[in-house]
Formats: sequence, C-alpha cells, structure tokens
Amino acid sequence: MIKWNNIEMFFQSQKQDLWKSKLKAGAIFILIGYLIFILKELIIGLISLIFITIGSYLLTSAFLIWKERN
Repeated sequence: MIKWNNIEMFFQSQKQDLWKSKLKAGAIFILIGYLIFILKELIIGLISLIFITIGSYLLTSAFLIWKERN
C-alpha cells in the first residue's frame, strides 16, 4: 500500500522507484473514478426503473377503471 507520509515524494524525480509509486497512485485514482462512474449509472438505472414501474402501474390501473365504467 502507498504510504502518504510525504506527498512531495511523488513530485521529486530523485528516487529510482518513483515511477512505481506514481503508477500505483495513478491506477488507484483511475479505478476509483471508474467505480464511481459505474455506481452512478447503476443508481440512475434503478431510479428510472422505479419510475417506469410506477408509471406502468398507474396506466394499467387507469385503463382498468376506464374499462369498468364504459
């Protein structure tokens, strides 16, 4: 795991293993961003599914009431 004791170590080019630290940090940020994007899409999909289900139920019940009275 990355130790965040000194954030300046990522911006200094004196260490030999600096690229590994930057690679790990970059990969972690990309994965977190991708995870947030996927979760956002799932949440929006679930909310839209709820609204579509409610709308279908209301249209069906309105049609049945109309059919009974005519």
